[in-house]
Amino acid sequence: MIKLDREPKRDGPKPILAVLNRSNHDRELNALVAANNRTRFKRDIVVASTVLDDRHPWDEKTSDLSQYACIWAGGSSDIDMTHSTPLLTQFFFRMEPVVEQADNQGIPIFAECFSHQGITVMRGGKVVRDETRWEGGTVLLHLTEEGRRHPLFEGLPDKVRILSLHKDSISQAPPDQRTTVLAWSEGNPAYPGSEGNPYAVITTDTYTGIQQHTLYTPETIAPVFAETNKRIIQGAQLEPFPQTHPFGPIDDCESITVNFFNALPVEKNIFVPTLV
Repeated sequence: MIKLDREPKRDGPKPILAVLNRSNHDRELNALVAANNRTRFKRDIVVASTVLDDRHPWDEKTSDLSQYACIWAGGSSDIDMTHSTPLLTQFFFRMEPVVEQADNQGIPIFAECFSHQGITVMRGGKVVRDETRWEGGTVLLHLTEEGRRHPLFEGLPDKVRILSLHKDSISQAPPDQRTTVLAWSEGNPAYPGSEGNPYAVITTDTYTGIQQHTLYTPETIAPVFAETNKRIIQGAQLEPFPQTHPFGPIDDCESITVNFFNALPVEKNIFVPTLV
């Protein structure tokens, strides 16, 4: 279990608060740790879960966000944005105060896939669902002019091959003058109506959201896709949903998360979380 040790231990950079939204999050957490290990200043990772998880209780981790350098919020194969369930209600109940507190305190948030959709809705944006297929596989991100200049994509090409796996997508960005589109995703002409996403990566002063997955590889995302597809179709007795893109080679997308962490200020902290 991870807990906060409030006895002074050593000076060091503030930790990352990792918000996880799936019951089986080991792959995602391991990938986040690997990305953190590539950064210039490795940080401790404190884990909080929006789903019921005794290992990572929520309240004690999120009552005071000033102790964190940033919030990293991941995807979910347990919840979607367009079907009202107790888990979705709990996600909003837990995350909305955190997002508001982070905004008020200027704490950076990096959100992927489901979390990106949820925080977009909290801020007045809109999400739509494709009930006929997945936008899944290796998709092409096209960087905008702002994206090419942004440190998030340092060292990456103007067109980034990245993994995608979702049925919900953002149809309208939040009505905030600070919102900037950094990249849009390309659809697949072989699938009529597969138009990609005009808001694949957006940012504000303190928020960065990406519809795709920066930490998965084709090998690690394939079982997630299989498990999620199986669970969705079993109850409804449906045929497996097709995906718009095959799983193919990707660029070094882990660098997107690494670049985000590297851009954080290195502040001193009077205590650090410890593993117990």
